Amino acid sequence: MNALTEIRIKEHDDISTYISVKDLEHFRKQTLNNKELKYLNVFNPSTEERYYVGACWLEEGIRPLIVEPKFRNVDYLAMFQYCISSELSEVINELPNLYHVAVEQQPIPYVSNNVNCILLVVQHFVSVVHRITQRGLLKRYVTTNQELQSKIKGKINLSLYSNNIIRGKSQYVPCQFQQYTEDCPQNQYLKQAHSLCLDYLNQNYIGSNTLINQYQRCGQIFSTISDTKNLSPPKTKSTQFFKEYETALRLAEIIIRNHEWSFSNKTNKVGTLPFYINTPKLFELYVYCKLYELYGNNLKYQFATRKDRPDFLFTSNSSTGFIGDAKYKPYGEKTPTENEGLSNRNISGDDIRQLAGYARNKKIRKELDTPNDHFTLDCLIIYPDEHADDTFTINQLLQIPIDGYVHLYKKGIKLPTIQQ
Repeated sequence: MNALTEIRIKEHDDISTYISVKDLEHFRKQTLNNKELKYLNVFNPSTEERYYVGACWLEEGIRPLIVEPKFRNVDYLAMFQYCISSELSEVINELPNLYHVAVEQQPIPYVSNNVNCILLVVQHFVSVVHRITQRGLLKRYVTTNQELQSKIKGKINLSLYSNNIIRGKSQYVPCQFQQYTEDCPQNQYLKQAHSLCLDYLNQNYIGSNTLINQYQRCGQIFSTISDTKNLSPPKTKSTQFFKEYETALRLAEIIIRNHEWSFSNKTNKVGTLPFYINTPKLFELYVYCKLYELYGNNLKYQFATRKDRPDFLFTSNSSTGFIGDAKYKPYGEKTPTENEGLSNRNISGDDIRQLAGYARNKKIRKELDTPNDHFTLDCLIIYPDEHADDTFTINQLLQIPIDGYVHLYKKGIKLPTIQQ
């Protein structure tokens, strides 16, 4: 482990400049069986929708691959925490599918905190467990062995009771019975992972006051639960009332396994289990949370038709609405042009055609209350821009037209960054 050959690239970069042609073909075949390698998509950078950050093994134990955010110093942990704090049901439902962690693989030791799944998992785990404790902990029937005085419950352990009779303590009856209790293996496992989160929350990097308060409230609820030490989570079936237990137990397993590796690791390096994060989806949810603060229920997220699914529909009680789409692309970057010196990148024709298609969908036009078939809907593309503001205002959204088009607009938003 001391002689790792690390490859570190940016999302959407081409890995072929870092490895030989022979290795390139070998690793390309591995993407069929390696989920993390497939979604990091370093072997097919022309596929524009594949913007992912993460870490995986090219050769397990020998050659790790680290894929960092394309946008300079972007703090995706802060974006994730902002989404969690919104408590919007659409966002909460999307979060479990936003990233994947390979708990069955060997952790990758490395130095940077900028690409680390455990900090993100801790944020997610605390928020999920907090929602669970607000509704009340799961109860299960648990087999209990207890010595009762002058009464019987369940089955009597005859061998132990015979010993009590011989010792002149016949009033104490060893019994085995089923007890319906919150002190069940599922809650014990959650408590075990919960106790390991404090070190991460004490880091200023992720420890917001809201998250720490949630952690402390959960600790009070777990005070009646027994301590345990298990590496594998107990099996459980999700129910409508306890539907987040499956997610919580999966996150707890990641935290526990990462802790076990950190405890046994003899180096001082930070480590992470192999993982990937769908950064375009994270950006989309981040923008949705920002826009919801302005529009509330007048903003519809992922309005579905048979063929189209725009990110945002902006509805209004007094006027016709408009369509918005979040694009995690470097449209805010400055590039040289012949006559204007430096200017923003041009919006791609594919993105413009996509929005134009949304604006002609009959179901979407009906939802936005267009007066007739000849009316042209306004369309907006939102993208990351380090030179823009980090918030939206209603009057600013449709201010910057896309050159050469009518009723098509663009708006950049500044993403949170890591303070160097």
